[in-house]
Amino acid sequence: MKLMIVLGGGGHTEQMLRVVKMLGNKFEYIYIITHDDKVSEKRIEISGRIHEVRKAIIPYRSKLTWPFTLTLNLIKSFLIFLKEKPYAILSAGPGTSILISFIGKIFGTKIIFIESWSRVTNPSTSGKIVYKFADLFFVQWESLKKSYPKAIFAGRLS
Repeated sequence: MKLMIVLGGGGHTEQMLRVVKMLGNKFEYIYIITHDDKVSEKRIEISGRIHEVRKAIIPYRSKLTWPFTLTLNLIKSFLIFLKEKPYAILSAGPGTSILISFIGKIFGTKIIFIESWSRVTNPSTSGKIVYKFADLFFVQWESLKKSYPKAIFAGRLS
């Protein structure tokens, strides 16, 4: 069974690689990383195919380039999804997870989202978007249940 893992550098990658380590060799892994993230790629311990997308650019940070990047990521994410056809997509919230999760949802793929452990009281932008359609949504701090009432409190990934 194919499980797509979205890595996002730093803490997002750390959290996802901890989950992958807990799951072990039960799945065929497909990793999504950003084109400029060579650190995450080197940290992968359980092998799988790796696909690159452009770094998500939030509109209020770059008004000129975000439509271009969004379009490229949409096309690239769609092509990756069609090639891999994962059973589920698992993410801890980098912006690059939004498009691939949305595409997956359209095609009936299970979407599993873990709100980042850095989010103690305030929800992330990615979390607020994906919460609306995720099949499973986990929070690592009980205080976030106020923002995500249907989320599952799972404790920290440690």
